[in-house]
Amino acid sequence: MIRKTIWILAGSAMLLMGCSVVDEPIKVDNLPTARVTVGSEQALVADQGDPTLKKRFADGTTDGATDSALAWSQKYEELLKQHQKQGDKTQTLVAENSDLKQTIDRLQGELAKTKKELDEANSFLQDMHRELTQWKADVLGYREEMRQAQAAQMEALIRILKVLGAETTNLPKTQSENPAGGSPASSASGAEPKSH
Repeated sequence: MIRKTIWILAGSAMLLMGCSVVDEPIKVDNLPTARVTVGSEQALVADQGDPTLKKRFADGTTDGATDSALAWSQKYEELLKQHQKQGDKTQTLVAENSDLKQTIDRLQGELAKTKKELDEANSFLQDMHRELTQWKADVLGYREEMRQAQAAQMEALIRILKVLGAETTNLPKTQSENPAGGSPASSASGAEPKSH
């Protein structure tokens, strides 16, 4: 791109300065002519007082071409500086992009690790929930077994008291149905034996 710009600038400068390739002779139409006769034919003679003749060897476009070349040169320098700034900015963005890619890779690794840990923790919590449910069922089962054992003890105690001749009151089967709120054992032991 820089070479293309240089060629364009160089070509423009050459055209403005008048350097061009001419394949055919140039006709000059604006010269004043005076006819000089040579023999039967008049010859053309230039008037030396004409101001256009005085300037014919002076390059009238030199100042304009130089100014134009300087302007193009300055524009080229400005564009070159802008190009360098854009190149620096591009390099900075490429470096930032590389850093961001590395950060993304690192974070994706951490995310995968965290996801794995969460899956393991979730599995562990599900196992603990199953164990707690089983433990709860076991505790409730043991409680029911203990109630049944206490009820069996109470029945055995009532039979023993009947054999000994004590009069018993009707005991409720469960403690929650007992209106006095006492335990069945205290009610049974509080019954007085009947003497014969």
